[in-house]
Amino acid sequence: MPHTMRSEPSPAAGRANILTMLGVAAVVLVADQVSKALVIAAVPVGDKVAVLGDLVQVWHAQNSGAAFSLFEGGFLLFVVVTVVALAMIVYFHRSFVG
Repeated sequence: MPHTMRSEPSPAAGRANILTMLGVAAVVLVADQVSKALVIAAVPVGDKVAVLGDLVQVWHAQNSGAAFSLFEGGFLLFVVVTVVALAMIVYFHRSFVG
């Protein structure tokens, strides 16, 4: 059975992967914020706009918590969970890639 050697990625390839990941995250973040700003500016709270008939509709709803208004007023909890999640992403990236 032939044995293939697996080469380690170069530091430049690792940096390119990180930059790609950050670039995609930035595009998603900007698209999210722009779409929210457009809805806030153009759609009254509680109203909906049909984008593609009944298939795609945009509703203007307000939510001060997480999904489905869970943990309203839990800003500190969200900050802690975000920091832990980012730390885990960095840890696993370094463990598996670098």
